[in-house]
Amino acid sequence: NGGPAIPMGPRERLQLPEAGFIDYAPARAIDGAAYPSAGAGMIGTADDYVKFAEMLCGGGNTLLEAASVEAMTTDAAEPFDVSAAGPGFGFGLGCAVVRDPAIAGVPRAPGSFGWGGVYGSFFFVDPLHNLTVVCLTNTALEGLTGAFPGNVTQAVYADLT
Repeated sequence: NGGPAIPMGPRERLQLPEAGFIDYAPARAIDGAAYPSAGAGMIGTADDYVKFAEMLCGGGNTLLEAASVEAMTTDAAEPFDVSAAGPGFGFGLGCAVVRDPAIAGVPRAPGSFGWGGVYGSFFFVDPLHNLTVVCLTNTALEGLTGAFPGNVTQAVYADLT
């Protein structure tokens, strides 16, 4: 969206490009009476998210079996395009998977995987480069679809060369 990141109020309605409107209620995640939602209810620390992403990179542990991690992080949609991930990406049963870095416009290796959340989080794992990146912005769409994720990705890989 290109605008400044503005903290959300108690209730917000924002439009996710090509997906319609999303009604946000950030306090819902800590409301014990709210209906649980796997798609909009994760609360955790950056350290916990990194541990989870690295567990995926390592192929599983006591939290998830290796077969589950493989299903989550291996492209299951080929040859179909996955509009939510964009050109050059496929999709596992939990993550967008880079098929073609040139088409995707990312410096990540083929087979790297990740995802973002509508509350402004994103992560990716690039096993080829032994790299895990987690960002938690709490800025809704800018942290997910704005310039920020691409800028962080470019900066991380620029530092590798």
